[in-house]
Amino acid sequence: MTTGEKIAQLRRLKEISQEELAEKLGISRQAVSKWEAGTATPSTDNFKELSRLFGVSVDELLYPDDIEVKADAETSNEAKLSSKKENARPAGFWKRYKTAIIGVCGCAAAVWLIVLQIQLFSLGRELDRVREIAQNAGGVVTIPQYIPTQDSQLTDWNVSVSDYDPQQGQITLEFQATPETYSENTQASFSIKDKTGSIACEAILENGSFYAQASLLIDDLQEPDLYLMLTEGGEVKNIYVQSLQEMFTYFRLQCDGHLEHMNRTGQRWEATVGVMVVNQSFYNSMYDSELEKWRAYPVSGSVTLYADGKEISRQQLDFGNDKTDGSDQAADLNAAQEAAGETVYFTHFSGEFEENPSEVWFEYEVVDNFKHGYTGRIDTSWVG
Repeated sequence: MTTGEKIAQLRRLKEISQEELAEKLGISRQAVSKWEAGTATPSTDNFKELSRLFGVSVDELLYPDDIEVKADAETSNEAKLSSKKENARPAGFWKRYKTAIIGVCGCAAAVWLIVLQIQLFSLGRELDRVREIAQNAGGVVTIPQYIPTQDSQLTDWNVSVSDYDPQQGQITLEFQATPETYSENTQASFSIKDKTGSIACEAILENGSFYAQASLLIDDLQEPDLYLMLTEGGEVKNIYVQSLQEMFTYFRLQCDGHLEHMNRTGQRWEATVGVMVVNQSFYNSMYDSELEKWRAYPVSGSVTLYADGKEISRQQLDFGNDKTDGSDQAADLNAAQEAAGETVYFTHFSGEFEENPSEVWFEYEVVDNFKHGYTGRIDTSWVG
């Protein structure tokens, strides 16, 4: 059982929803969902707060076997008492039972030792490979991404947005991290790593913490993570800081389209298409009002019907800001901003094809307030 599954189990035992847990922690429901799905992990502060809310230690959150024992303690004790009363064993049973258990444990230990030897051999070969890479790279080794645990090797860290260029899609971030151990001779840099590569920026030591700044193009990064790299005496240490993905979603929408229904009678047809527009950070209290001016929200969009590659019909999506005469511009702007939480917009199509097409599909397009476009295709089960 993973830590995420453990959090989900404790939440259900408390009989609270993801939304209620998120409200207690002052975070978004999506963050709780990511924890339980195993795609993200809580920060140290969140681990402490979860520990307080669930009445368990942080160690128990990280080692779920302990919790399962506690969660079922009363039931287990009752079952044991009942078993002792109702299932008396014949003389000599427990002696034979213990002998069998010892035999099974001995076999399991032998198998475990064999597996451990194989793993140690593989680890030795991997270390040799890492040393070779380090020598070829001048002592710099890229450590694969890992999920941070309570032992993060950092006593404090922070990531903040200092500037954003909506037209270029460029965000400027400021990093701060305080490692548990370092010296005046420690050289440090922050590294942003994603699926395509990494970007490094030199850090400076000031008042006991390392600081750096980086300007990044949001659309060029795929699920980026931030690391602090410390170098001293030829030894290189990479420390995971945090994921940057959720911060980036604040400046971009996520759009997805689906076919609600499609009815067909001969050549006549009607269909309803839904387009969901999401800004995952809309409800996240970690962002303050200073960032509000950069938050993305939808301002225009459309859904187009195609048959055999030919455009048949196009419908506009209504985001509540369709007035162009300026008569109620403030109200329109507020409506568009409120729409940026998590909303599905529907549009209806109907008509009759002149000829029976072999393939029918829809394409949607959404444009945000910074003129970034989001497109997608919605296939249908139409058979000509």
